[in-house]
Amino acid sequence: MTSPSGAVIRDIITTTKRRYPIAQVVLFPTVVQGEKAADDVVRNIQRVEKEENFDAVIIGRGGGSIEDLWPFNEERVARAIVACNIPVISSVGHETDTTIADLVADVRAATPTAAAELAVPVLTEEIMRIEEKQARLQQAYTRQIQRKQERFERIQNSYIFRQPERLYEAQSIKLDQLNQRINQILQRIVYEKQKAYTQIASRLYQSAPTTKVKEKNKKWTIYKNN
Repeated sequence: MTSPSGAVIRDIITTTKRRYPIAQVVLFPTVVQGEKAADDVVRNIQRVEKEENFDAVIIGRGGGSIEDLWPFNEERVARAIVACNIPVISSVGHETDTTIADLVADVRAATPTAAAELAVPVLTEEIMRIEEKQARLQQAYTRQIQRKQERFERIQNSYIFRQPERLYEAQSIKLDQLNQRINQILQRIVYEKQKAYTQIASRLYQSAPTTKVKEKNKKWTIYKNN
């Protein structure tokens, strides 16, 4: 926002094109001196906000007397700058001049050239920065792929894949031991049952009536023969 004629707009355009040739500079012709200046500045700030297509706003004018710069000390101008959602760079007057607009703006620039330098980076530096980030990103991806590949090779060469039977070897040993214990327990149970059965059968045989009769007959035969 500045006068369409004069050194301010030329310095801004020249510096911007030198630093960042792909930047688009849009001029909002603004009255920067006199009674209509304050209202015109406020109106153009509101226009910029409505369009919502800008990354920064430069409010600039050349040097002059305190009366010439007074519109930039007006309260309504200061409030419009503070309320603006887009970053505002103030470059009003010479370096020794200070206005309220300079104090409330996001950044104050001593000259229009400095304002343009604050508004845009150097394109070649940005390209180098992007290329550096791309290189770091590529290196990071390469390292990650290498780590994944190394991990895959370690897993592939592990004994689990070279000797898969070792996965269940320990369980197989435990199963054999368990079967052996079960067989031993069953054999012991069968032996105990057989022993108990033999003892019961012997007692039953001895206490059976036929056995007692046979014993009596045997004793009677021996007695009769004697």
